[in-house]
Amino acid sequence: MRKVFITSLVVVFFVGCGTENKSLELEQQRLLLELTKTNNERLAELTQKEQELKSLEKKNQDVAEQLKQREALLGLQERKSKQLEKVFVEKVAAADARIKDAQMLLEKRMEEVRAEEVRNQETQRAIQAKEDELNRRFVAIRQRQEEKRQAQEAARREQEERQRPEIVERLRRRKPDLDQLIDLTTDLAIKYGHSGFVRSTIRKELSDIFHDTRWGKIAEEDAFAHKAASNAYHNYLKRKINEHVFAAYSGNMTRSIHKWRDDYIKRHQKVNN
Repeated sequence: MRKVFITSLVVVFFVGCGTENKSLELEQQRLLLELTKTNNERLAELTQKEQELKSLEKKNQDVAEQLKQREALLGLQERKSKQLEKVFVEKVAAADARIKDAQMLLEKRMEEVRAEEVRNQETQRAIQAKEDELNRRFVAIRQRQEEKRQAQEAARREQEERQRPEIVERLRRRKPDLDQLIDLTTDLAIKYGHSGFVRSTIRKELSDIFHDTRWGKIAEEDAFAHKAASNAYHNYLKRKINEHVFAAYSGNMTRSIHKWRDDYIKRHQKVNN
C-alpha cells in the first residue's frame, strides 16, 4: 500500500511541474493509467487475499471449536470408560463369587448323589437277594408240582390199566351201536356228497351225539367210541368217495341224525341204568 501511495505522489509531482513537453505529458498520462491499472489489480488481489485470510481465520476458528468439542467428547468418553471399567470389574468379581458358590453347591450335590448311589446299590443287592430267594422257592414249588403231577399221571395210568378190560368188554357189548353209527355216516356221505359244508355238518352232528347238552359229557368208553366212529368215517371217505358231488343241505339229513341220536341216548340211558 505504501509503494502505491509513493508512486502516486511522484506522478502527481511530475504533473505539477508543468513541463511543456507534450510527449512527456502523454507518457506521464500513459504511465499514470498503467499505475492506476496496476494499483487496481494489486488492490483487487489484496482484497481477495484479505477475504481468503478472513476465510482461513474462520476455518481455523471452526477447527479450533471442533477440537474443543472433540477434546470434551474424549474427556467424556474417558470418564465413561473408567466408569464402565469399574462396573465391569465389579460384575466380574460378583460373577466369580457366584461361580464359587455354584461350585460349592455342585460339590455338595455330588456328595449327595454318591451317597444316594451307594444306598441304591445296597437296595439293589437286597432286591436281587430277595429275587434269588423267590426264584429258589418258585423252582422248589414247580419241582413239587411236577412231582405231584407225575405221581397223579402214574396213578391215572395205573387206574386205566385196571379199568381197561372192563372198558373193552363194554365196547364189545355195544359194538352193534358202533356199527350202526358207521353205517349211518356212510349212508349220509353217499347221499349228500363230499362237500366241505356237508362234511363239517355231519361231524358237528356226530359230536352232538356223544356230547349232548342234556346229558353232559358221556363216559370215557363213549369217547373211545366217538374216536373209532370218526376214524371209520374218514377212512371210508378216503377209500370210496372219489368224486366231489355237491348236494344241498336238507332237513332230511338233520332229522335222520337227530332221530339216531335220540335212539342212541335212550339206549345209553338204559345201559347205564
